[in-house]
Amino acid sequence: MAINDNVLIKIRDRKDSLTPVERMVAEYILANKEEIPHLSIKSLAKASKTSDASVLRFCKTMGYNGYRSFIVSISASLGSMDEESGDQHTDIQPGDDLQTIIANISRNNIKSIEDTLSVIDRDAISKAIQVLRTSKRIVFSESAPPVLSARMRSRNLRALIKFATPTSTDIAS
Repeated sequence: MAINDNVLIKIRDRKDSLTPVERMVAEYILANKEEIPHLSIKSLAKASKTSDASVLRFCKTMGYNGYRSFIVSISASLGSMDEESGDQHTDIQPGDDLQTIIANISRNNIKSIEDTLSVIDRDAISKAIQVLRTSKRIVFSESAPPVLSARMRSRNLRALIKFATPTSTDIAS
């Protein structure tokens, strides 16, 4: 399964931006993900205390043409999770030695990055970069600690724009 196809991660990450009814569907799915592939649209609607139309609207919000393609994606995500069961987030337990703590933190960071990669909207990022490249002025504002954080972002942005913008020597060549 491609890294950006995990619908369960998309649901978890988008849940707070959904309508209240769509959120009810999302919460039910996340709490009962193993049974979802076996449910009809009517059964899911009833279980999530919503309607068939709400479930279908939720599927479309998640980027699917219909319930069937959504269920296929859920099944694929569950299969992927089974294959990657060793890659789950791991809690640090009292009494863990330093090596175990370091390994768990590293594994959790890697898993978080992979989860982020699976939901990134590359088109939206590309559009944002284009807007930044064509902007005449970009202002950074932050509440704490403002100077260091804004300077770091400004420096990183300048590097991005310099990298992407042809220099006078590039044009002369």
